[in-house]
Amino acid sequence: MSGLRRWSVIAAWVVAAITGLLIPAAMPVSAAATAAASAVSASYTPAELEMLPGETRTVALLVENTTGVPVTATSTVAQTEGNSDPVTIGLDETAKSIPAGGSVALEATVTLVHRSAFPVTVVTTVAYTGPGGSGSAIASLKVTSGATPTAAPGALVITASGDAAMVDTSGADVIFTVQNNGATLQRITTATLTFPTFLQVKLADGSVSKESAGTMTVPFTTDALNAGNGTAIHLRVTAPKGVQPGNALITLSLNYDDAVSGTPAFSTGTHTIGLTVFGEEAVKGAFGAALAPALFVVPGLLFVLVLWFLWMHVYPRRFPVDMTPPSAISAAVALAILGVLCALPFPYLYRLVTGRDYIVVYSFADIGLMCALGIAVAVVAWGAGLGIRGIVRRYRFMPGDPAPTTFRKLTRGRRNLTQVQNALHVRHAEDPKDDIDGTVFILRVDGTKALVCPKITTPTVVENNHQYSLEFERLLTGKKNRKLYREVTKHEAATLPRYDSSSVSAVAAVDVADLKSFGRGRIVDQTG
Repeated sequence: MSGLRRWSVIAAWVVAAITGLLIPAAMPVSAAATAAASAVSASYTPAELEMLPGETRTVALLVENTTGVPVTATSTVAQTEGNSDPVTIGLDETAKSIPAGGSVALEATVTLVHRSAFPVTVVTTVAYTGPGGSGSAIASLKVTSGATPTAAPGALVITASGDAAMVDTSGADVIFTVQNNGATLQRITTATLTFPTFLQVKLADGSVSKESAGTMTVPFTTDALNAGNGTAIHLRVTAPKGVQPGNALITLSLNYDDAVSGTPAFSTGTHTIGLTVFGEEAVKGAFGAALAPALFVVPGLLFVLVLWFLWMHVYPRRFPVDMTPPSAISAAVALAILGVLCALPFPYLYRLVTGRDYIVVYSFADIGLMCALGIAVAVVAWGAGLGIRGIVRRYRFMPGDPAPTTFRKLTRGRRNLTQVQNALHVRHAEDPKDDIDGTVFILRVDGTKALVCPKITTPTVVENNHQYSLEFERLLTGKKNRKLYREVTKHEAATLPRYDSSSVSAVAAVDVADLKSFGRGRIVDQTG
């Protein structure tokens, strides 16, 4: 036991000796390191921020020199803990001289670019150098994405008043009132009015704010409203180019924020104006709902009615075809169908003539012009119809044609006037009970009707009758029809062609069933 104790004492003495040697050697190094670590300190003020996405704040980076000698410090945003993308920091990274025991505050601009699910810690390194040596200090800033605050509901309330109806030739007044029902000051940032593009909106004093098609920036007299205060804007609404009948919605939209909390908010108010066109209902009522359910039909109806009146009651007072509608369709329905069909080209014709489009918007002036255009087009169509009719009648055999006219039409072609189909027996059109024997020549057959005329004769009461007769025969048999016409008509009126009326007295329409004993013969001949 005494030996063991002796060896224990010896081991303790050796450990103490080694410890005594090591501690004095280590003390200067530890002291120097401690002094170097505490020479400069850095910190952010404030050290934590709660920010909204897109928000920018300014903080201070405080760098203090705790030594008795001056140092030079350089700050660098060295790294981040977590996701650094959402946060950006603007910091002056130039070297700063700090006197002994002094400090410097650097301004740092912090921006939260977008929301982050986790807090972001930005670490900034401050490196320094001085007579006592060099080192670095670290400052950290914690940024947390805050919750978007909600505005107090109904802080700014918009009410609208004014005219509820507007005729195209007049205007309407609208007043929007904005009332602050909140408990704090509210600042209006933007005020926008939207309305149909065919309307024109001005301030009541006649001035026009910044405006584009369908929108206008509203210039309120004040953009800051204290609690309980309000402001109003008086607007004048017109439609210089016409309206679209119906309801027009005018909307005022406000963006504003709370002056105390900075909370953004939005408010809207609307006003409805009923739009009508002067005289529209009267015009449609004149035709009736069945004929004119819409205004665009009116020009077509006027066209049909005016053309019918001119043709049937002015000239020629008859249609070339039967215009009676089928028994299943009434006259009113037939007129409505014709009106709709004839109205289809009028929007394009109206745009071509006036440069306006009444399909989009129209006014009382457009109604008058539409009606005038329908009447004018009917008159033009009537005149064109008469011209076409005259041209057709000049070349086409018509009932009642006199002998010279029929002779002229016969000689316009190369037909063989010596072999025209005829009938030797016909029931006279004026007296169907009596059969009359006589030759008629068939000019044209239309279904069950035939257009016929008697033989045409030309007297030879002229000088040198023999020579005339020979020339007439040569031209007739040789189908020299135009020369024959000139030869016959160059003499005095006594030689003009005439009908040999043994059955019908002129060109007439008869039933094909009344013609008997068909043959062929000369439709033109001469008499002694």
